[in-house]
Amino acid sequence: MGTSVNFKDSELVAKRWAKALMELAQEDPGISKEDENLGVVYEEVDGGYVVDGDMFFEYYIVLTGKDPNAAHGTQFIVLTNDQHITYEQVSKSFLSSNSADSLSGTIVIGMKTID
Repeated sequence: MGTSVNFKDSELVAKRWAKALMELAQEDPGISKEDENLGVVYEEVDGGYVVDGDMFFEYYIVLTGKDPNAAHGTQFIVLTNDQHITYEQVSKSFLSSNSADSLSGTIVIGMKTID
């Protein structure tokens, strides 16, 4: 006899694990409110983050990387609905003049250069 899997429940469990991991990243002593330096004001509501009273984001993610030929790395702090967003996607959205590279469902709330 086969086992039945409810994928909706599995997705919910995966989202909860991802959110817990993001909360751990948020507690990183290297991340502070001062790092959220782009003037975006948000509040935590119902397990997510709300900007301007009507934009809801599920995840708070810190992304770190280094662009090719860059002297230093960069750290982005984002609120997003895409738990799989990458440093490369965020960086490209800043550097590209192509509107197709803009981010949907994501807002950058902080960035800084790192060594």
